Amino acid sequence: MNVDPYKSHMNYYRDLVSRHNSIKISEIIPPYEGMIYHYTSVNAFCSILESSKLRFTNKKYLNDTTEGSYIFDLCKREAESLCRKRAEAKEQFLTLCDKIKREKARYNILEAYQCSFSTTSDNLCLWNYYTHGDSVQGYNLGFDSQLLHKSLNTKHSEKSYFQAGKVIYDEKKQLEIIQKIADEYFEYFCNYAYSMDISILGMLTNTIYLLLDKLFYIGQFFKKKCFEAEYEYRIVYESGITINSQKLSKSSESDEVTPEIFENSENLAIRFFPRNGILVPYSDVKFLPVALKSIKLSPTLENDIAREGALLASQKNFSATIKSIDDISVSELSLIHI
Repeated sequence: MNVDPYKSHMNYYRDLVSRHNSIKISEIIPPYEGMIYHYTSVNAFCSILESSKLRFTNKKYLNDTTEGSYIFDLCKREAESLCRKRAEAKEQFLTLCDKIKREKARYNILEAYQCSFSTTSDNLCLWNYYTHGDSVQGYNLGFDSQLLHKSLNTKHSEKSYFQAGKVIYDEKKQLEIIQKIADEYFEYFCNYAYSMDISILGMLTNTIYLLLDKLFYIGQFFKKKCFEAEYEYRIVYESGITINSQKLSKSSESDEVTPEIFENSENLAIRFFPRNGILVPYSDVKFLPVALKSIKLSPTLENDIAREGALLASQKNFSATIKSIDDISVSELSLIHI
């Protein structure tokens, strides 16, 4: 009995797509159940108390210039390791990675908005960075991480989805996660990289799309080790364009990028603010006031008047959780600006 190689390949490919769809980000980036702290300036603090909104900024405009591209670089390194005995397959894979990276930018796929927090409540590094410009006068707001994440997903439509988790800084662990996810994709790619069948070649391209699409989601929680002192917890909202894996699985006639496999997932109102001559995209997102549990003043705001002012400002929307002056503390760090 003759086995149709194309049919056999299609079954293999469909199984891969099915397993791709079953991978849950929360199983790879475990949820964090503790308190998280949002460091911010005096002006932004006032805005949050007035509006019950947190600002989500486009990741491309944050302090880490490698945001978005770092995961691609790690993926290429892992490909070089896994494909080291198949030089031709490796070169084909890396070429496709570069091509897809360019096309993702072209179709606006690499759009994600995030709000950053820390798992540390009194971090000198963060006081210095996030409250600069006001003699390090600022505040941090302490949130119940589970309540905040749940409230963001509850208050917005089904299309909105906020991913949340602690950032991973350990490169070894990052590569282990990539390998765990990517091994099967790489094996599939290497097995069929030498095929001359145009349909199979199209599915090879689609396979890399699926892999990079999944790794991009996970890579939003990867940062270089030099940022480790931030102890960052982040909440990320996917905006712009995402890949439709069902349409992608049916697209096997060409290795060209086609707009049909992309879906518009825009749901939040995107606005812009000026910073150093650049217009920065952002979205202010409503959260449930019950998620806010504490307020802390920066090291240079050590006085009772500042605490009382913060308490009064919080009573409009947060009186249920910020009930007294005891819910507002002052940094225990010593810092003098000269």
